[in-house]
Amino acid sequence: MTAVLSQTPATAKAAPLILLMIIFIDGLGTALLLPMLPMLLDPGDPAGVVFGSAPTAARTAGLYGVLLAGYAFAMMVGAPLLGALSDRIGRRPTLLLAVTGSVAGYALSTWAVSVGSVGLLIAGRLLGGTFAGSVPVAQTMLVQTPDSAMKRIGWVMFAMTAGFFTGPALTGILLAGHTPGASLLLPLQVALTLSVLCLLMAFLLPSTPAPAATTGPTLIRQVLNGFTSPATRRPLLALLWLQIGWNLFYQYLPWMLARQSQAVGSISLLLTVVGIGMCIAFIWVAGALQTRYPAPQIARAAIPVLVVSCALLAATLDNSLALVFGALAAIAYGVAYTALIGHALACEQSSLRGTVLGIAASLAAGAAAVTALLGGIIGVWGNLLLASLSVAALALSWVILVLGRDRDE
Repeated sequence: MTAVLSQTPATAKAAPLILLMIIFIDGLGTALLLPMLPMLLDPGDPAGVVFGSAPTAARTAGLYGVLLAGYAFAMMVGAPLLGALSDRIGRRPTLLLAVTGSVAGYALSTWAVSVGSVGLLIAGRLLGGTFAGSVPVAQTMLVQTPDSAMKRIGWVMFAMTAGFFTGPALTGILLAGHTPGASLLLPLQVALTLSVLCLLMAFLLPSTPAPAATTGPTLIRQVLNGFTSPATRRPLLALLWLQIGWNLFYQYLPWMLARQSQAVGSISLLLTVVGIGMCIAFIWVAGALQTRYPAPQIARAAIPVLVVSCALLAATLDNSLALVFGALAAIAYGVAYTALIGHALACEQSSLRGTVLGIAASLAAGAAAVTALLGGIIGVWGNLLLASLSVAALALSWVILVLGRDRDE
């Protein structure tokens, strides 16, 4: 039921590429906006959304947090519902709905900046986050069997990671030499254009089989059942703590490096190494391991490597060994993430894969939002506490898996 129908051999070959392009553009469009948020919230820039006001530093920081965390929290709610909806009405109709919602979100954000309305900008971010479930729905269309789950999820994460890295770079090019008063609309217009391109590409996808049954529990109950099911609860809980631990470390890695008096070039180099490491894990290592070992075993082996690597990375931020441990941590994270998703999918019936992947996306978004809001508070106490809590969360993820080892094998 989750497979994309191969109406012709050419369609069957093109569908995965189209889905990966949609995921790449979705990630690019989302990350495209992040570097311009400080300019949008600059009260001295006539092109921003708070020009002419006299916001305090606390209010500006609060608006920044709302625009970042609001998107993540909206995705946390929308992704599992869209995933469950795809199990109910089919993958392609749900994907079209999600991408249409994203187009509306970008259109509203563009309008907000053109009229200088911070309220409309927040509404646009919330709308975009709610319909950001196109990624788990596209994942479900790609993951046809549990045997191919880790390899396909690795492709998905590679496409998304590449989009996240490309987006900010593109914004830097589009807004190079920006001066107060100059228009900030171009990146938003590019994001809107890309989202429309996603919608057009989604229409090219072949139809998916109609669900066997469209009745049953409500969407909310279906999502709750997916998370509380004894089969999926453990890998999903492990995934939640993995995301909390990794996000807490990765999001504040530049801050920790700055405290070690590292130059901007050194910070950028380490972040680049980490990004390359994740891409290698997603596109090659995870899939290669899946051909030899079951997903639960891979996850239980990868998470301890991640724990040790993060601890050593935190201890070597002031020297070149950080590059080695950063790469190792990134590869271990990529392998652990894809293995946990594969573990959860193998535990659930194929008709509910959309629900499971939607829940996974929701947990990832929630972890990102919580760590973004709390990391700054925790970080005030220094790098040691920040790194220690990150490592503890990662270790807890491993403990959750180990406690259920006998049932997995």
